[in-house]
Amino acid sequence: MLRPFFFSDKGCRRRLRFTRPCGAWPCDFSTLWPPRRVRAVPCLHLSRAGGDARVRFAVAVTRSLLPVCRDFPVVHPLRFRGLTLQLPPAVCVRLRLPLRPVHPRLIARLPAVYVGTWRKYNGGSIAGRWFDLTSFDDERGFFEACRELHQDEADPELMFQDYEGFPGNMASECHINWAYVEGFRQARDEGCEEAYRLWVDDTGETDFDRFRDAWLGTADSEEAFAIEFVNDSGMLAGIPDEIARYFDYEAYARDLFLDSLTFIDGHVFCR
Repeated sequence: MLRPFFFSDKGCRRRLRFTRPCGAWPCDFSTLWPPRRVRAVPCLHLSRAGGDARVRFAVAVTRSLLPVCRDFPVVHPLRFRGLTLQLPPAVCVRLRLPLRPVHPRLIARLPAVYVGTWRKYNGGSIAGRWFDLTSFDDERGFFEACRELHQDEADPELMFQDYEGFPGNMASECHINWAYVEGFRQARDEGCEEAYRLWVDDTGETDFDRFRDAWLGTADSEEAFAIEFVNDSGMLAGIPDEIARYFDYEAYARDLFLDSLTFIDGHVFCR
């Protein structure tokens, strides 16, 4: 929904009415930030609360990481309906990491992290790389690869600046729950990695054997699972069809999933 925004230019004592949502949209030029080799696209950012406008530079593609503020020696005039506004030079640059390639048919993302160091980050650098954790035999091999990547530092303090494929609190800037990586690898071998990820996210547990006992398969809905369960178990066997047709599957499913089972994104688990 487009909301009008009024900006008052003190120099001209005029009020401009912008029929665009408050926020940011691209202006008509771009610039290159030499120290980081990051191409920045300026956006006019309108603030309803602050009643002003600012130029913010941001990379227009890939994924965002952390905002890093810098002052650009740039004051660019912006024209709206014939009136030129000279906006302040202070801008905000949002550094962005490259997207990790993902196969379009991949349902569950592989657990991966982007590894930099605190020293580089505090110095204004996000130099690092993505690591697919399932490609390592164990945790030791992963950390050896990280130290080799940042061998320009005597004792690198690793910083996991971004991560994908981790449910819940399985990863943070300074910690990775390697038990989840091991469990995910086992689940991938058995073709149930998406179910394992959902189960870990719901329970906070990572033991693959417990997951295998809890996972009952997939279903279109709770009622669909109840119908299949009744048919497979022979619960209504021996009951005449003219009576069995009155069985309330909806109510039975409601009772099943009230205490004993849980339904998450098409997967059924024991509680």
